[in-house]
Amino acid sequence: MKYTILLLLLTTALSAQIPCYDMEILRPLGTEDYPPYRTVFSMVYAQDGHLLVSGTYWDVPVMKLEFWVAKMTVTGQILWENHEPVTNSIIARAIQIQEDLEGNVVAAGHVIFDYTIVNDTSQILLRKYTSQGQLLWDQFFGQQVIREENSDLIVCNDGGYAILGQEKHFGLSEDYILLIKTDSDGQMLYTRKFGESPVEHGRSLIEMPNGNLLIAGNTWSQFEPQDQFGHGGMLLLLDANGQLLWRKKDPNNMNAAYEKLLLDDDGTFWALGQIGINSANDGDLWLVHYSPDGQIISDFVYGGTEDEYATYMMKNLEGGFYLFGISNSDNRDLCGNFGEWDAWMIQTDGAGQMIWQANMGGVEYDVITHGVPIPGGLITAGHFSPPFFPDTIPHALIKITDLQMLDSVVVDTTLCAGEELVYFPDIPCGKVKWGNAGALTLKYPGEHIGEVKNGKCKADFIFRAHFDPCSNEDCVRMPNAFTPNQDGANDVFSPIIICGDVDQYVFQVFNRWGQLVFRSDMASGTGWEGQFNGADSPSDEYVWQLSYHIHTSLYDEWRKQSGGVVLLR
Repeated sequence: MKYTILLLLLTTALSAQIPCYDMEILRPLGTEDYPPYRTVFSMVYAQDGHLLVSGTYWDVPVMKLEFWVAKMTVTGQILWENHEPVTNSIIARAIQIQEDLEGNVVAAGHVIFDYTIVNDTSQILLRKYTSQGQLLWDQFFGQQVIREENSDLIVCNDGGYAILGQEKHFGLSEDYILLIKTDSDGQMLYTRKFGESPVEHGRSLIEMPNGNLLIAGNTWSQFEPQDQFGHGGMLLLLDANGQLLWRKKDPNNMNAAYEKLLLDDDGTFWALGQIGINSANDGDLWLVHYSPDGQIISDFVYGGTEDEYATYMMKNLEGGFYLFGISNSDNRDLCGNFGEWDAWMIQTDGAGQMIWQANMGGVEYDVITHGVPIPGGLITAGHFSPPFFPDTIPHALIKITDLQMLDSVVVDTTLCAGEELVYFPDIPCGKVKWGNAGALTLKYPGEHIGEVKNGKCKADFIFRAHFDPCSNEDCVRMPNAFTPNQDGANDVFSPIIICGDVDQYVFQVFNRWGQLVFRSDMASGTGWEGQFNGADSPSDEYVWQLSYHIHTSLYDEWRKQSGGVVLLR
């Protein structure tokens, strides 16, 4: 006999965690099929509470990327936008945007005028707009190629602007950090170039409380004799005139790079980057807390089994941070992987301890480029592939709220052998699937792994089933009588094995004088038909003995049973 048990709720134990969040598309930013296409590189709050965004504007029939700035409401409505063409340009990108002390809007980026595989003529562009988006002036800087990614722009306390860029010399394999300081009219006050190795990159720039300027990036130079020649995160502190005060790299973490700096309220600062890149180890996100003089206070490493790279960080309204990156990991630490590279978001407390995290993405490359905090979450811009977003809106302004971690579960249960369990899991803010089924049917012991899906994230749901014989009778059933009269009912006396884990047995029957009248085993599978030496045995009570071997994850042993049976004719 088989017993079926329906379970709707089982005691659970903490295992992994399931991220729970709500995501809303505030504004699609266009596609290549439905122009114009807008890409956001930077986003900040204006003094009036609206959003200032910068990036590129591409009206697809015109094969030209334009320098784009806009003001939007926090619900995604465009109040004004400006993508005034740059004369003779092929590509123009507004990488960073800020509101200055007078309420005007400034944006910095780069413009490429003539592009070939081995050379191009590119300059840094600084543009200033009125608070209503009218262009006031252009200022161009530099004669060499200025690398566009992760360049920075800040409004200084003196009302001027500081621009962090990159100077690259084609054919020489040389990259230098470029710092440009201007007054409020964009007139250059000074320009500084830094580089002690063939390749150095500046990624982020902040102004310290005393007016000094701090740059974070990476270098291939060898700072100290104990350094190995490798890729290291680098900090440069400059005075207000751009003179170098100190230059530091952590000699213990050669394969690292910084992407973003944030100044804390107490004068310390945080640097987000990646560690383990360009090495035998897989890259992880690296958050470092520094004292004002550049000494490490604490650091945190986040990551999975494959590579993670940092893209951005910002403060949230709860006193902690939001960290952004891209992840190629596919394990439970990062709640799965949905495609080639996923956007990865982490929420920490003010000390850098992780509170919440989630992978977000489709089947291709996904990234969150920038964001601003709102109560209970953030507004961000990103590029997502289907099926996370439909292919008609790969790039969008997104609102993410209700960030919380839900405990996923490991369920352990023990059933008597022969019982069949049908389990219907009920997980808040998540759905569990076992393959294509919504329920798990258990007939055998072992570990069963389902999938908990929550929005765009998923985690494992682990169900461990242990089967216990519970008693000898629960594993083997023996009739107490049989009638070998060839009527097709109860003609044969044999063990009824209900445990799928019984793999051997020896079965014997004795008459009242102890004489063996029948013997069989599991290999033969035969039962006693009430005969001895070719003749029918008389109606009487007989004694049986059974030895059987049971093999489970809990048991690997021989067991014995005995009893009586009545032969009726």
